[in-house]
Amino acid sequence: MTSVAESRRSFRLAVLVAAVAASGILGAAGVSVASSTERWVREGATLRAGTFEGMALAPDGTLVPGPARRTLIRPEVAVIWDVAVSEGTVHVAAGESAGLLVVPRTGGEARTLRLDDRPEVMALAAAPDGRVYAATGPEGSIWEIPAGEGEPRRVARLDAMFVWDLAVGQDGVLWAATGMPGTVTRVDIADGSSVVVWRGGEPHVRCLALDADGTVFAGTAGAGLVVRLDGAGRAFVVHDSLRPETVDLAFAGDGALWAAFAGAPGRAESGGTGEPPRRKEEASGFSESVTVRARAEGEEGGEESAKGKKPSDEPAAGRLPAGGGVIVRLPADGEPAEAWSDAKTTPMRLLPAGRDGMYVATARPARVLWLAPGGDEGWLAELPETRTASALAGGPDAFAVATSDPAAVLLFTRGGRRDTPPAWISDVLDTKTRTRFGAVRVIVPAEDADAIRALVRVGNTSEPDAGWSEWIPVPDAATPPTGAGGRVDLPRARFLQARIEADPARTGVGVARLELFYRPANRPPRITEIGVEPPGVAWRPVPPSDVTGGNRPIVELPAPPGVEASLRSNAKKGWRSKKAFEVGARTLTWAAEDPDGDPLIYRVEYCADSGTPCTDWQSLADDLERTFHSFDQRALPDGVYRFRVVASDAPGNALGEQKHAVRVSGPVLVDNTPPEIAEARAHSLGEGRVQVTFRAVDPRGRLARADVATAPDDWLQVVSDDGVVDGPEESFSLTLEQVDESGTLLLRVVDAAGNVTTRRLAAGEGRTSPR
Repeated sequence: MTSVAESRRSFRLAVLVAAVAASGILGAAGVSVASSTERWVREGATLRAGTFEGMALAPDGTLVPGPARRTLIRPEVAVIWDVAVSEGTVHVAAGESAGLLVVPRTGGEARTLRLDDRPEVMALAAAPDGRVYAATGPEGSIWEIPAGEGEPRRVARLDAMFVWDLAVGQDGVLWAATGMPGTVTRVDIADGSSVVVWRGGEPHVRCLALDADGTVFAGTAGAGLVVRLDGAGRAFVVHDSLRPETVDLAFAGDGALWAAFAGAPGRAESGGTGEPPRRKEEASGFSESVTVRARAEGEEGGEESAKGKKPSDEPAAGRLPAGGGVIVRLPADGEPAEAWSDAKTTPMRLLPAGRDGMYVATARPARVLWLAPGGDEGWLAELPETRTASALAGGPDAFAVATSDPAAVLLFTRGGRRDTPPAWISDVLDTKTRTRFGAVRVIVPAEDADAIRALVRVGNTSEPDAGWSEWIPVPDAATPPTGAGGRVDLPRARFLQARIEADPARTGVGVARLELFYRPANRPPRITEIGVEPPGVAWRPVPPSDVTGGNRPIVELPAPPGVEASLRSNAKKGWRSKKAFEVGARTLTWAAEDPDGDPLIYRVEYCADSGTPCTDWQSLADDLERTFHSFDQRALPDGVYRFRVVASDAPGNALGEQKHAVRVSGPVLVDNTPPEIAEARAHSLGEGRVQVTFRAVDPRGRLARADVATAPDDWLQVVSDDGVVDGPEESFSLTLEQVDESGTLLLRVVDAAGNVTTRRLAAGEGRTSPR
């Protein structure tokens, strides 16, 4: 006959195969398409992002109905030290001198027992016959509370300030872990005599556990030790933690010992095993404080450590140690293995779960974890209304969880009656835009499909509120891995939340995964800027491609204004490119973005600017992937133009759903006509001095500079007669020294578009000649 565990393993293998197949189908094209159907998945650890309302997360990642849960009592105290579950009742060790509370498991009024003139009940233990043992303090006494309505009796008074833990052996022997001094004490229930079996040399022995043979294991605070005691009281250290406090010990059904440790690593003192002290600061003896209350370090209300002070009548420590904790599994015949750790969450109590697992009550945040031997972590219950799950006790059919700050006792029963179906509510899916929602699939074994119900709701605010839709059932959503799931008409919305409910009458059902399909509405791209480089600046992709007709050498300056500064700056980010000066080149640059991350392509168009809005746009380049385009402007007639860039997200969207954006440049002058040099004269003044005059004219634009040279590589810039070279016509007068009057002079004029005219002038002659 196939076991439940084997069936679950087979089912999870089928789920894995189906998931791989689905991902292959969705990604077969190898291209991310924004408007294609997307899949939102919650499985395994991602299920922790949801809210658990009666459902639990098993260590294997399956969502299962948890035990039924009821709140038994909310005592008006800050701390509950311990709980004990017996036939028909739950005993509660309430702090702040509230005494021992006896609460019926069926609910109802609690009975308060005052056990001592110092009625701080700090530890409880339930015996197999229904009796409960309670330890009070300070100046610890041990009391026996009979089953039913009998009166409690004092069993023994121990020579210790605190009794931190009690354990009842199968032989009826009672064991006590004490603090100040730290001992393991054996108590004879019949005559009340007690014997200190082991004195550990530390101020506190915090916890006890008995194996199947009755062997005693103890955990200490200060050095973080776990020791095993033999019949003669000799101790053997089975584990030495780097954390200072052993907060609890428990044996799992397979015989492995689990140990929970709290505090930051490296804070434990030397445990007497020969290693040097591990405290970071100098230690002067063992700490006399121990974790007992749900108050973080640095908070108001915490009691001072009793280290170096006379012990008070109240428990010495009132704060949780910072640094989180760790849980170690210690098999009888194997190596210790870390089963769980967290830098902030503190483990508080352990309770066996099934054959080899363990429940763990935690603080900051308050939860009941469900751990497997291999380190897989599940969540049995979340307790968001409190900060600390301070106690945990019971058996396989029923167990109690006590919380502190504020205090409450919760009873969990397997197979118990439920007022509402167990449920899990997902975190909120944010699709970033108003979205069309499709199929919902809750992956379950085929035989469990009728026991699982899925509901969804949608809205346009990030937090579900009255403005959202109601919960809408999704028929046929529960399906095996190969099923289609269910579908329901939903209004378009940005946010969605799912709810999974289980039939409260069914046990053993499990949900492997939630899948939700949706198709976001495509949002248009945006062109944020457009620019035009100075004439002659070309951007070349690397390796270079043709810009103005071929991979010609870079033309030496002169260049129009702005070219040198542009060439010194970097090319467009995101593209491997370089800049160069090429006569006739013109470069457009732009920046664009797409809110959906779609790939974009660009089209560049131009239009002659006649002073009215352009309507006759002509294509200059198409299907561009980079955000710049260099072209030969000499193909355009002289004039003023505007350029338009059109960005399209077509590569990332389905036909008919693509969007585009448009941006138009400012007016751009295209001037391919070179300037003219007229009325050039060179008049000898004697002794190598020559006076030069000429006039420069640019009919299409404005002049930018003028140069003169006596040799081709010896150009000198000259200034116009009015001091600024900036108009369409300029006059120049200059005197040159040490000129060979039998030679020639060179004149050069450059306009704002980079067009160049050069003329040769014979020195000493008042005439010009073409070059």
